[in-house]
Amino acid sequence: MIGTLWPIQDAVAADIAKDVYTQLRRDGGVATTRAAAALHRAVQRACAAHPREPHLWASHIHLGP
Repeated sequence: MIGTLWPIQDAVAADIAKDVYTQLRRDGGVATTRAAAALHRAVQRACAAHPREPHLWASHIHLGP
């Protein structure tokens, strides 16, 4: 499960979600086993885009396998 610890800006949340699902959709399926790594990379990209605004990206978490 991917979620946030506090409300965040819709545009940034949408960008992170798009990035995660783009990484998960490969070879005609969804590789859910890569969810944590996909979220990590998406948050890194958001951090690079907004380095002085962690409230936009730092709340994202992954729970589960």
